[in-house]
Amino acid sequence: MKSNGTLHPLIASLRKNHDPAGIAPRCGRGRARFLLLSLAACSLALPDARAFAAGAGKSGESVEECKTISPLPRDMRPQEKLTLWYDTPSTDWMNESLPLGNGQFGGMFFGGIRREEIQFNDKTLWTGTSGDPIGAGSGYGSYRNFGSLYIRSLGVNSGTEVTNYRRELDIQNAVGRVSYTIGDVDYCREYIASYPADVMALLLTASGEANVNVALSVSDANAQEFPSDARFALTTAGATFSGKLDLLNYYFRMAVHPYGTRARTSISGGELCVEHADSLLIVMRGNTNFSETSPNYTFPATELSPSVDSLVGKALWHDFSELKAEHVADYRSLFDRCRFAITGEEANKLPPNELIRAYN
Repeated sequence: MKSNGTLHPLIASLRKNHDPAGIAPRCGRGRARFLLLSLAACSLALPDARAFAAGAGKSGESVEECKTISPLPRDMRPQEKLTLWYDTPSTDWMNESLPLGNGQFGGMFFGGIRREEIQFNDKTLWTGTSGDPIGAGSGYGSYRNFGSLYIRSLGVNSGTEVTNYRRELDIQNAVGRVSYTIGDVDYCREYIASYPADVMALLLTASGEANVNVALSVSDANAQEFPSDARFALTTAGATFSGKLDLLNYYFRMAVHPYGTRARTSISGGELCVEHADSLLIVMRGNTNFSETSPNYTFPATELSPSVDSLVGKALWHDFSELKAEHVADYRSLFDRCRFAITGEEANKLPPNELIRAYN
């Protein structure tokens, strides 16, 4: 996969340093996959965690959303009837954000316009140790939030007028989507959490040419509490962070592939800026070195980052359409074992929050 004639740096690294098959994660993973992954409680090398925490705090600052957001007309219903859809961005992680997951790794998306947040997690990210969990609380830990990806729309401010807004989760195909119009440009973001590729993949598109302009940043939700091993790196190819909890090491990678002859990437103010792209593919994965089969519940920490890099690098070889088709086919092989049909013209005419208010 090439961009402007240059092999993506992550892919080049994988070609050089890893066998073609890559390094498979050693963390045990069940065959069961779920659309709704349980998410609980939620190169710029920084020399120490205090600097990283400051940068992460900046990413997490609240941003005033566009004041004028008009929804997509109600007569334009979702393509699939089994779709949760809303007229406004989410402001509440627990009650409004929409989840995607593959049974191992997943995220919650808010659907913001000025700044989108995708809070992500892996099911093995726990504090605690390998001590006897029965003895006086010894070894007990808690499930942790992994972090967030932030997508800031360049050139959009609180006074920007937005029309045709819709935020939706297509349960039939396990695809998240946010779409809206600014001026004469139609924007769309699609999200999947693929089991076959074992990554989350995002596609940002805009009508016309060179109209995708965003700044990306990531935050490590554990760096401030566990600062000694926290590391962060940002390049024009993506971002990584890593650290260690009580027992487990964790590692995250986000990589980008912008499309379009005018697409450019740069680093500014701790953000990865992608400008004048026709579309943008974002692939991300986080994991830990937890092992179900090891006596101490871990595999060597040195194998963690290569395994995650391999997954992300392999996904970048593919277009989003290929990743999505593979994901949907895999998901539907389970979802279609049972069918639930909503018939009649009255089906799915209102967003769920309005249906709930009307019912109550």
